[in-house]
Amino acid sequence: VYDAATGLMRRWRAGAAGPFGSIGPARARLVHYPTWDRVDGHWRMLSAYIYLPPGSGPAPVLIVLHSGAAGQFRPRWRPFLQFVANDLGYAVIAPNVRGSSGYGRSFRTLVEGTHRDDAVRDIGSLMVWISMQPGFDVHRIVLMGRGYGGWLAVNCLATFDGHLLGAIDVNGVSSLDDFIARAPAAERAFRAAEIGDPGDPSVSSFLRRISPLGEVRRIRAPLLIVQGPAGDAVRAADAQQLADLLRFHDQPVETLTVAEAGRRFAAPAARRALDIAAARFLLALKSHRAK
Repeated sequence: VYDAATGLMRRWRAGAAGPFGSIGPARARLVHYPTWDRVDGHWRMLSAYIYLPPGSGPAPVLIVLHSGAAGQFRPRWRPFLQFVANDLGYAVIAPNVRGSSGYGRSFRTLVEGTHRDDAVRDIGSLMVWISMQPGFDVHRIVLMGRGYGGWLAVNCLATFDGHLLGAIDVNGVSSLDDFIARAPAAERAFRAAEIGDPGDPSVSSFLRRISPLGEVRRIRAPLLIVQGPAGDAVRAADAQQLADLLRFHDQPVETLTVAEAGRRFAAPAARRALDIAAARFLLALKSHRAK
């Protein structure tokens, strides 16, 4: 039982959350940072939630990117993020970049059409903000995202080559054009409205250009690709093609396919497989530094 007023936790029995001892769970702290464009003459401010690790000194950073172009990160109990902060010693930062819901319609539509990669620039601004914080190590930043967040993580890995340690792509979108055009009929209109209409030649060309499959040569840092084919066969096939192309160009890539996993890796066994692979990947990167 966790008492929010006093910050004390009383354990009834040992469970999946693991022992915290005297450390306690990492608390989500809301911060705001300036991005690259202006609104009414002032820098646009974006929000992010931070989970700080115990101890002092510059900590490596895991940037967590929410799924769904119009999704939103909200603080809730996430055992894996608690493990990353308390046990692996990473500071976890979860931003709500432009396009996220909960900040008004105009904010959600900022990435429509050929403005989709403006969200990538928001992550670049976050990296600049991280570099000015004494508790974070700007030379040790890793990205992790699921679905749309996976696309964003890989796109950032290509865009900010040399400034990131690596990325974890979970059920990510490797080809935005294919993701929309080959979607089931019931989802196609929704995906086109959310991301862009591939029926428009200029939009289709833009989506191909900013898709991971079109940026293979710029992806040099290690990438972990985790896929659940049961969730989306098209997405899984494109992810496998991305992994094959990276290997062809001698780029570091690891893959994990969890056959029974759906889009959300909700099954306990699937979630364990994902958490273990991600933890090992993060642990291996922790001793490295970007250029």
